[in-house]
Amino acid sequence: MNTTQLQCFIAVAETLSFAAASRKLSVTQPAVTQQIRALEDELGAKLFERTTRSVKLTPAGFTFLADARSMISICERARERFSGADNLDFIPFSIGAQSHAELSVLPSALHAMKAQTPTLAFSFQVFPFPYLADRMREGAFDVILAFEDEGRKKKLLRFRALARLPIACVTSRAYAPAADAPIPAAALTGESLVLLDPLKHPSAFDRFQHGLLADRKVSDMHFCETIDAALLLARSGCGAAVLPLFPSLASDETLCCRPLADIAPLSYGVRYMNLTDKPLVRAFLDQCAGLFIEN
Repeated sequence: MNTTQLQCFIAVAETLSFAAASRKLSVTQPAVTQQIRALEDELGAKLFERTTRSVKLTPAGFTFLADARSMISICERARERFSGADNLDFIPFSIGAQSHAELSVLPSALHAMKAQTPTLAFSFQVFPFPYLADRMREGAFDVILAFEDEGRKKKLLRFRALARLPIACVTSRAYAPAADAPIPAAALTGESLVLLDPLKHPSAFDRFQHGLLADRKVSDMHFCETIDAALLLARSGCGAAVLPLFPSLASDETLCCRPLADIAPLSYGVRYMNLTDKPLVRAFLDQCAGLFIEN
């Protein structure tokens, strides 16, 4: 699928005439027809009903029209963004993470990097780790914030530990006020729990969560794919979330964070491909040192 095909489709859809579309685009009518046929073959759908007297959109064509216009709009916006020479003077740096809670620790590090290299342009994506790891191997990310034991897809990825994060029981002070003192896991008996997806987090953490499930009703458990989703349920008073204690959680006065004494802190840091000819990755690792809670 390319912009020429999309432009031909939009022109025919707006004029309901292959001849008028060819005049509008300053190309031959057979060229328009060829582009439409190639687009239909790629989509596996017929976009127009065509007779000797009329042309009309099919239901599939009507549905696709909004997508085609959106794609053309994005392409035009991208061309405009990079049309000037000054707009090309930037250095991209892409960061991946599994939750927004992890990204919340970065402002001071990013500020220091930007001060040293004003042309830096940061981008961020929040996805499950397997997706992030696959995309990093394809060159889509410079660094990934991650736990040391992070699933199975770690081949070729290096790890730099930055902190040891304790595991805590996190609740809303509005619905379950409590002191922030450490507690044993046994203290969670009888509480509804908000737990993280066991397939997407470190094995030691998975084993600890599994131990909390004994003799607990299904209605008293909520499984979430991300820390952000677990925090939403905790803030809503739906249960106690068992989470790594990121600084953004510990400093949030609306949350009660009680460290759990039955599990060792988790090693947390940065994954990257290599440091060869990667001065920005080195700078990021240096700036991130000391950002997290050490325990």
